[in-house]
Amino acid sequence: MKILPQISYSEIDYELPDDRIAKYSLKERDRSLLLVADTNGFRKEFFSNVPDFIAPGSMLILNNAKVIHARLEFRRETGARIEVFLLEPLSPSSYEQIFNETHSCSWKCMIGNARKWKGDLLKGTFSINGNNYVLQAERKSENEVMLRWEGGFPFSQMISAYGTIPLPPYIKRAAEDCDRNDYQTVFSSVPGSVAAPTAGLHFTQDMITAMKQKGFVFEELTLHVGAGTFLPVQTENVTGHQMHREQIIVSRRFLESIIRNEKEITAVGTTSVRSMESLSAVAMQIVNGSTPPDHYFSVGQWETYEHRFTQRIEVCNIILDYLHKHQQDSLRAETSLMIVPGFRFL
Repeated sequence: MKILPQISYSEIDYELPDDRIAKYSLKERDRSLLLVADTNGFRKEFFSNVPDFIAPGSMLILNNAKVIHARLEFRRETGARIEVFLLEPLSPSSYEQIFNETHSCSWKCMIGNARKWKGDLLKGTFSINGNNYVLQAERKSENEVMLRWEGGFPFSQMISAYGTIPLPPYIKRAAEDCDRNDYQTVFSSVPGSVAAPTAGLHFTQDMITAMKQKGFVFEELTLHVGAGTFLPVQTENVTGHQMHREQIIVSRRFLESIIRNEKEITAVGTTSVRSMESLSAVAMQIVNGSTPPDHYFSVGQWETYEHRFTQRIEVCNIILDYLHKHQQDSLRAETSLMIVPGFRFL
């Protein structure tokens, strides 16, 4: 393993006063402020001016993950409030499959007020098209919950009717109806995240259209943001922090586009960076023959930094060959990668 940088938490920690955190999004998303750092120092701009600071014709990588209504609130017959926070699917374990389930499924969850849940079935009602239906929650283990519901609706439709959007802990207010749209990027399309890829929230569809007309190219991948993204670093040496895992999905078409691209690449936000840089470790696993039988790869926290693959075309070609050989349309993996200074893949 290459020697990891010794990054002191105190060197990168900073204070962010509560009154500097927006509680609601602007009506015009791209009118949010943009901090520009260059040789002239720091200055404020509007986000709508982002194209002025990116090389003409660049490719921008967007994370198209969609935030699900992951907070499910129930009341026991005693009146105790229990919150079930969906973290990741267990049965079926595929995001694509679980959102199409029409009767039951199980999730890994965080359970609020867990000591009050004695093992009885929790019940709640949801309404679709003016009709009421019952949702049941059964606790199978410490953090596994089985959900069953009436109506034969896809799971995605059911939780949209029953659950609420999980706002980040730094937004200190309850979720409201406006958050159904405001806490989603305009290009979100693949449900599964419990938090929005924040950097992408400031784009508007008009802004993307205008940038395309100027020659910018947009490509999409998926990283389902997990609740672990909000866990604080609790070690003085940052490299001692244990990272959470998140699922990524990268299509063959995406990889082919990366290979063809001759301009600069700009990853929109850390979720896109984490996804792209995890590909290097996947390529190394393929070359070493350590591929999983179910084609679902797992990238360790430091794995990307342990080998020589840092050229994106080489990496993408290796993964494409693998997908073609095994007749897979997309690469699916989970990643625990920690982003640290000094590594360049893009």
